[in-house]
Amino acid sequence: MARYARTHVTAFSLILQYLFLLLWLLELSSSLSTSSSASGSTLPLIDFKEPRAIYVHIPFCRKRCYYCDFAVTVVGNQEEGEENENFLRMAESYSAAVIEEIGLVKKSYGMVRPALDSIYFGGGTPSVAPTRILRDILGAIRDNFIISDGAEITIEMDPGTFSTRKLQSIVQMGFNRVSLGVQSFDDSLLEGCGRIHRSRDVYEAVQMLRDGGIQNFSLDIISGLPGLTLGKWAETLEIACSLSPNHISCYDLQIEESTPFFKLFGEDETAPKISKYNRTGDLPDPTETAFMYKYASGYLRSKGYEHYEISSYGKPQFWSQHNKLYWEFGSNWFAVGCSASSSFNGFRFARPRTIADYCKWVNSLNVPAEISLSTQFPWQSSGHVDRNDVLSEVLLSKLRTRDGLDLMTIQTYFGDETVRKIIRGSRLALDLGFARLEDNVLKLTDPEGFLFSNSIISSIYVEIGLYD
Repeated sequence: MARYARTHVTAFSLILQYLFLLLWLLELSSSLSTSSSASGSTLPLIDFKEPRAIYVHIPFCRKRCYYCDFAVTVVGNQEEGEENENFLRMAESYSAAVIEEIGLVKKSYGMVRPALDSIYFGGGTPSVAPTRILRDILGAIRDNFIISDGAEITIEMDPGTFSTRKLQSIVQMGFNRVSLGVQSFDDSLLEGCGRIHRSRDVYEAVQMLRDGGIQNFSLDIISGLPGLTLGKWAETLEIACSLSPNHISCYDLQIEESTPFFKLFGEDETAPKISKYNRTGDLPDPTETAFMYKYASGYLRSKGYEHYEISSYGKPQFWSQHNKLYWEFGSNWFAVGCSASSSFNGFRFARPRTIADYCKWVNSLNVPAEISLSTQFPWQSSGHVDRNDVLSEVLLSKLRTRDGLDLMTIQTYFGDETVRKIIRGSRLALDLGFARLEDNVLKLTDPEGFLFSNSIISSIYVEIGLYD
């Protein structure tokens, strides 16, 4: 009888909670509708911000990892001062094209030396590039832009790809933050995913960073690697925290087409399996990878890291400034180099992926400049910005962050009906406790909401009609 009574009390409590949630949602929709009616039926223009960040793609890598589908050019081992002539010629040609584009991009925006709060050299492995190439490109940015006081200047580096001398040169150039591609501290897992470095290289690299004056550094680690067990994952997180980085990026392995891992672990059961890539074991099953994600969130937060984005953890005041600029509503940013994607007033533009195609494209912009700039750079177009494209980007970026999606901002620029659809699309997540509404801000919960973010965002997309 007591068990029967408790069951009914629990059910009644759940019904009350659900009714309160419905009333809350109706009240929110009503207030938004009133606000919309008061402001008139015409939606205001989207308030795009001035670009304050630039991304520079450096495509060189010693080797392509088995999971990598980025735009990279494999150059083998190239020790500083001992690079082969072919690599030097290619690096110099690429650098010249990037420097040329930096000048053209600044000119195309019609701005006088825009101010930058963040510069990010990614790749590829920028630390493989010759020092003078990095210096020349960063110098060109200084010539064409104003670097704000306190700007974050980041370079991606891999363990084993730089010496103390090279690091000193990088610091002298002005780089003040390093993103170190660790991925794992287990040598067998590193070998199994095609990484060249080993765990000892990681420890040496971290010590060099500290000795070289780089106190602001981030570690990249990957869950879901073949052969990774729950025990090994717990050890990975423990070692990462013991090195005291200011920031940790924790990614789940994605199997992309055209990669060696896809040939081994892809969905095509008829595809030939390439056993040479499988040196550590099978992929963890989905239940294990889900547990790895939730365990990482709990463990890293217990160590003082703030889980500010699905894959990003930072100590207070050490969130990635570059990524934060990407995630702002109405954000714009510059980008140069092959495959680099820039954003300006709702237009996204990705450059050619290969070095050869990229260099040809940059050369094509020079004849004549006043014509090529308007035809080759889409942000020069006066065409209509598709609000659905902007809305899609806002939903995808904001719901992946701890700050969440401000529904009042959505109402202002996209209308109250869009807000109602967002609420309908997220209702199941709200009912399950995977999302919550706080002061008209929709947030995914940590870790469950973040873990199912793709499904939640897809449900909202369907409700709004963002899928074709």
